[in-house]
This record gives sequence, C-alpha cells and structure tokens, in this order.
Amino acid sequence: MPERQRGGLALGAASTDLRGPTSNSGAAMPRYFFHLRQGDEMLQDIEGQELRDADEAWAAAKAAAASLMKNDFERPVNWAEMAFEVQDESGEIVLEFPCLEAVELRPQLN
Repeated sequence: MPERQRGGLALGAASTDLRGPTSNSGAAMPRYFFHLRQGDEMLQDIEGQELRDADEAWAAAKAAAASLMKNDFERPVNWAEMAFEVQDESGEIVLEFPCLEAVELRPQLN
C-alpha cells in the first residue's frame, strides 16, 4: 500500500495549525483511500492519504502498485486480478487502478 501521511502536528512541531496538509490555495486537501481488491476480496485502507486531487491519487496508486509488485511473496500472485479502488472521503470511487498498468514495458532491441 502507499506510504501514509498523517495530518495534524508532529511531536515537537512549532506550528499550531491543526488543519493538516493544504493545497497551494490554502484549502484543506481531500483524503483518498487506497483499497486493494482481488476478485471479491478487498484489503481496506482505513487511514487514507491526503492528496491534492484525483490525478495525484492516480499517481500514488501507480507508485503503490509498482512498489507492491517488486516484493517477494510466499505464494504466487495473479497481478491481473489485483487493482486499487480509490475512494474519496465521501466513499465515492474516484478511480480504479489495475496493478498491471504500473508495469512499464520497454521494447527490446534486436
């Protein structure tokens, strides 16, 4: 799963702004949840990640899928069945990212 960011104050921080991360315009950033789906099963992301917009959430899903596929697992994983289902704070699915889309194919030179 993607690395999680936590809003609020870090221990020892001098700031007293409790709104969490903000965009360049100063507005609070939306939180996205990256649930990992395989067929009918889903691993829920209960923390989420605060990101600027759905485009940034797409990039985070791609990075998470690429990172996940680099790991060694005890059993074989069928990546064609795996996808991130990204929801916003209201529970609306904003995108689905099949893990195989993170694979970057490079042409072989003969």
